[in-house]
Amino acid sequence: MKKNIFEILLTIFGIGLLIQILLMMKRYDFPIALIFGPILFFAFLDQLNKKIPIIYYFLHFIPFIIVSILFYTLGENQVILFRHIYFITTLSSLFIYPALVIFSKKRDSSFINEKNLILLEILAILGLAIFFFLNIIYINHISNNFTNVYEQLVIISLMVINVGILTWFLISNRFSPSVFNENNSKKPVETAYISEEEIQLIKSNINQIMETEKLYLDAHFSLEKLAKISGHSKVKISYYIKDQLNVEFEDWLATFRVNHAVDLIHKNDGNLKLEYLANLSGFDSRTAFNKYFKHYVGESPSNYRNKLTK
Repeated sequence: MKKNIFEILLTIFGIGLLIQILLMMKRYDFPIALIFGPILFFAFLDQLNKKIPIIYYFLHFIPFIIVSILFYTLGENQVILFRHIYFITTLSSLFIYPALVIFSKKRDSSFINEKNLILLEILAILGLAIFFFLNIIYINHISNNFTNVYEQLVIISLMVINVGILTWFLISNRFSPSVFNENNSKKPVETAYISEEEIQLIKSNINQIMETEKLYLDAHFSLEKLAKISGHSKVKISYYIKDQLNVEFEDWLATFRVNHAVDLIHKNDGNLKLEYLANLSGFDSRTAFNKYFKHYVGESPSNYRNKLTK
């Protein structure tokens, strides 16, 4: 259900962009651009697993409703007033919502899907780019300079890029799971009987290897690499981790990385920057570092470090 809500929001976002492109080509000032910021922000909150009351949706769409009413009610002699209102509200929306997505501290929380976060950040950055060029158009408008063909073409191009990214994302999300399942269904399930003695041997060997050689510091370390180094089969290691420890390989690997990060925080008196600390601990992104640190330690790395330095 969570995935469906996210995809519905992105689909509405993409359709809105197509409508906005047509409106710009027709030089029609209907304020549909005011829906993009709220939809982007709602998609962001959705991925943070935030339950949003209906009234919350309504409040964020009030500017769109008000400016839409003004679009139909103000007469031709008040076109200049309407365009000032249109530009100011649109520029505010195009700056505030993308900035919330990019700079929000909520990303310390457990994000549902890192791929979705990257998509939202790309859309937010493109939104800020549109804000920049729309701001130039507004400044020219105030100066009675209406030669904004270049800026309008850039904005339309950015919107087309947005639509292309959204289309690729939605199509890949729809078809890749089915392909994955179809391919998996054709593969024979490899099983192996593992005695209690062998389980204990695997446990001892891989833990010793991980601690002594610190293999977890490799951000691209995989189950295949562990099997090759340890001499145990991939199937048996996977059985031990999944069936005996009840965790996925990445989660098991993260326990070593988080413990290493905690040691680094204490050894350096909390002076390391979090991005640098994440890299030193084997995480390939700040988001993954925050998620696993909070999961295993109980609080975000920034809070943990701040408590230590007080």
